[in-house]
Amino acid sequence: MDEIPEKVITDKFGNRLKLCQKCNTPVHLKGAMITCMNDCYIGEINWRPEFSDEQPAEENGFSPVVTKMCSKCKLDGYIYFRDGDSWYKEPCDFCKGKGSFKEKKYEGDDAPLALEVSEDGKTKCPKCNFRFKVTDPNVWSGDRHKRCGKRLIVPDSWLLYWPEKS
Repeated sequence: MDEIPEKVITDKFGNRLKLCQKCNTPVHLKGAMITCMNDCYIGEINWRPEFSDEQPAEENGFSPVVTKMCSKCKLDGYIYFRDGDSWYKEPCDFCKGKGSFKEKKYEGDDAPLALEVSEDGKTKCPKCNFRFKVTDPNVWSGDRHKRCGKRLIVPDSWLLYWPEKS
């Protein structure tokens, strides 16, 4: 099978631009999808939204550093613009041309709030009012509410469910 040669141009800034075979507009990343400026579908990349190499732990305040997609360029690293009949690109000023950035998963006031827990283990997060069971590891890490990120303190009577905390 013959491969279709890629169309590549160089803009006035010296940047190389790949062009769509169908409509001759620049190809870019739009999240995990590869499209052109006219939204012709070209393919996808393997991107895990908000991923981290570290686990929530006491050392990092249960707030690991995560990699997030740039909301301005959507992983591409460049902003594309047209001037007359020519296309140009320049590095995204928000992510400095990387397409993503790293930040702590949970920011802000980290003073923990006390939980009021019923006899059957049900409670309500004092920050976001979400109801959950303190024994549910999908909702609460034993230190931080996974939905809103607020640090919470469980009453001493419930510490037996977390042996590493007692």
